[in-house]
Amino acid sequence: MKIFFTTEKNGKPEELILQKERSKNGNYLISALAIDKGKNRCLDFNGRIYFSALNAGRLLNNLGTSVRSSIIEMANGKAQIKYKHIPLHKGIVEVRNQDFKGTYITIDE
Repeated sequence: MKIFFTTEKNGKPEELILQKERSKNGNYLISALAIDKGKNRCLDFNGRIYFSALNAGRLLNNLGTSVRSSIIEMANGKAQIKYKHIPLHKGIVEVRNQDFKGTYITIDE
């Protein structure tokens, strides 16, 4: 277990970054994080974001849960969605909101 602790207050969000984690069933959990200028997570950011799948797969969305909604407000500077990838193709997932241009992550495994 890793624990990160800071006594400094984060700055205002400067960007959204994406991370991916493959689950045992072959789907991916895509995480969006709001990051400040010092690369710290903005734990107080709760802006609404929009996920979209651009090709070679689809978002597992419209199910009304915290990891299955393509339009969702961030909680503690983080939001997640599940993505079903088409094997042997290059998949791209985008996250954006009204304050940040699109950020992309590529899945080509």
